[in-house]
Amino acid sequence: MSFTLPLLAAFFPLFPLQTQTEEKYEHEHVYLIPFEGKARRVSQASNGVTHKGKSAHAIDFSMPRKTKIIAARDGVVVRAVERHKELSKEDKKELKQKGKQPPANIVTIRHKDGSRAIYAHLLEDGVQVEKGQTVKAGDVLGYSGNTGKSSGPHLHFCVYKSGGKGSVRVKFRTSKAEQIYLDRGKRYRNAIEY
Repeated sequence: MSFTLPLLAAFFPLFPLQTQTEEKYEHEHVYLIPFEGKARRVSQASNGVTHKGKSAHAIDFSMPRKTKIIAARDGVVVRAVERHKELSKEDKKELKQKGKQPPANIVTIRHKDGSRAIYAHLLEDGVQVEKGQTVKAGDVLGYSGNTGKSSGPHLHFCVYKSGGKGSVRVKFRTSKAEQIYLDRGKRYRNAIEY
């Protein structure tokens, strides 16, 4: 019996007692609030009602149409789509009944570390950048809208790990704090004066 305890201890790391979940990953970069102008309310934050799976850490900012959307971090535009129209609630419902999603206008920025930021639900013909263009934090990317799977005008912002294996919870520099995670229901504005 004296050999059993050391033997079990030697193999213990091979048989963890609890199920391991996805690794905790804190992104080291601080992002600008991705829009200009007055403070806007966060309608969904990390692990929101519709933010699941790979998009678990997406953030939705409620805002009127035509709010200027800016780059939250330096990078290169790898996707810029602006051709989709805003659909009525009835049209969206009809698509849903057919098992389809309404398409959204979107800008994707690849950062130096390989992560990507998604800016979605932009206005039709409202994207101001092109694929391959280099942008700096604060540059205008386009204007907010209500395209895609959306119940009202807002910006859907999400950062994905290099390789697209899941979203990353990121900190923001706001008008009141240098590095914070954003909370649902609170209002935030950009630290940059326009």
